[in-house]
Amino acid sequence: MRVGVHVGYTPTYGPGFPYSPNNAPGRTGTWKDFQVRLSQKENTIEPRSVSYEGTRIGTGGKGGGSRPTGFIIWLTYDAAQLTSSDASVEVDTPDGQHLTATFDLSRLR
Repeated sequence: MRVGVHVGYTPTYGPGFPYSPNNAPGRTGTWKDFQVRLSQKENTIEPRSVSYEGTRIGTGGKGGGSRPTGFIIWLTYDAAQLTSSDASVEVDTPDGQHLTATFDLSRLR
């Protein structure tokens, strides 16, 4: 099973973040600042792999350039480790926010 968490850059968090006056210790301005985990019945499931990909948008200029807009953190899990019940994806952000999304895996195909 593959889980993707999309993070969009904001005026206070983005690719130039480490060089900004708002620099905070431990923040890199990359996907490594976010803690993402999958759990079922209070058990955290360890991913087989974690990767990321950057997202970009075209600038519309003559040169066909683009600018970064964020990234997607991809976590891949062994389906044999999961049960057909509710699963929660939790994300801890570098500014202390905690986000949770719950899915009923028995309904996913």
